[in-house]
Formats: sequence, C-alpha cells, structure tokens
Amino acid sequence: LRVKQDDKIFMPGGVAKKTFISQARAADVQTLLWVQGLCRSMTGEGSSTPILIIDDGTGIMPCQVSESTVRKPDEESVIGVGSYVQVVGELKAANVGSTKELICHKIFALQDPNMESLWMTEVSLLQK
Repeated sequence: LRVKQDDKIFMPGGVAKKTFISQARAADVQTLLWVQGLCRSMTGEGSSTPILIIDDGTGIMPCQVSESTVRKPDEESVIGVGSYVQVVGELKAANVGSTKELICHKIFALQDPNMESLWMTEVSLLQK
C-alpha cells in the first residue's frame, strides 16, 4: 500500500488523542485518535479504501484508510503486513454493539525500531 508521507498530527478537527487500542471506548467515537502498532493484515489493497488490521500489543483494530490518503504522487510511504505504523483517524462504531474501527486520515510507516517501546511508555505516562 502506498500512502502519502506526512508527519503532521494536527488535523482540522483538533489534536489527536494518543491512546492504546484497548482503551478506545464508546466515549471516543467521533474523536480523533492516534494509535501506533503493527499492520497484521490488509484487505482491499488495490481498492481506494483498503482496510488494515493494526495490533498495538493491547488489542487489534480495523483501520479503513481514507481515499485521500492512498497513492499520492508526492512523498510516499510503503506500508505492508509487518510494518510498524502510526495512524491518526476518527473512531467509528461499525454497528451497534460491534467492533469499532478507525477511519484513517493520516498513516505512515515508522522506521526507527525504538518507536514501539517509546510509544508504550509515552501513552502509559499520559494515562496517569
């Protein structure tokens, strides 16, 4: 999957809330969230809105990549199964009582192997 490389986390809807997937709850629906984790699987790679399954070590969440994020000609990042990614998006409830999903507005692969342990520490400290 080729996506636009953009490291800005400020979105028109405000600043994204850093969280673990396991802590995303009903109160966060329609809230801008920032999660990081491994891409475990991908469906619809050739479509304009592929879905990635992200695992941050506390839970898994489907993330639908928005059409505006996919295949930009400038500044691209390649994301595949096994990539450690940062995702900023809006939390949506797929159906009443079902799994939530993240509608991705920004996503990119993180190359630094230290980012995973730093993320876990940073989010843990923010939750105190």
